[in-house]
Amino acid sequence: MHRYRFESLFALVLLVLYGAFFLWQTPGLIRGKLTAVEIDGYLKVCEQSPYLGPHGPAIVRDLRDWALQDDGGPVYMLNLLRNYPELRPYPGAPQMTGLTPQQANAYYEQHVTGLALKDGDFPIFMGPAQGHNLVGREPDADHWSRVIVMRYPARRNVLALFCSPEYLPYAPYKLSSLKINLVPTSAELVLADLRVLLAGVLLILFFAVSWVRALRR
Repeated sequence: MHRYRFESLFALVLLVLYGAFFLWQTPGLIRGKLTAVEIDGYLKVCEQSPYLGPHGPAIVRDLRDWALQDDGGPVYMLNLLRNYPELRPYPGAPQMTGLTPQQANAYYEQHVTGLALKDGDFPIFMGPAQGHNLVGREPDADHWSRVIVMRYPARRNVLALFCSPEYLPYAPYKLSSLKINLVPTSAELVLADLRVLLAGVLLILFFAVSWVRALRR
């Protein structure tokens, strides 16, 4: 009897932990969509920042238009990155003498990763390009260096990161070293690596069968 009580309590604790994690990764269920007041509050920080250089007004405008269409769901941000041959001067950028574009972007990723993870933003895929596009060879749409897909629990998380005073000083390292396309997308289907998924299913099956056999004894 005591064993079954422990198992029930343990299951309840695990369920509560999963529920808390689920809500952390799906905050729109509680907080809802972004409001115009929230958007203005986030973007005010970006508007006043010297680190976005001459593209700042356009970046803020595009962020505002996108944020106003918030659906409350998570965001999967496709990053298409192409290294410049050498670092480009960027107004508001700190001194980066002696760095290659690859080193500057590595510095950016090293410091921004922690800021993203603490708010529940994380990469679900990242890696170097294997060569040319297989379909389409337009000069401006080819020769990518790196591809990253980031998951943000909500559009609110994107604004909170991009317009964070902690984040903005690192932005020039990326903007000076890479041509960047950021494409926010909604998720119609998201699958884990099938190898990991199958391993998880088989592990659950193993414990379930063991548990049933133990009950029968």
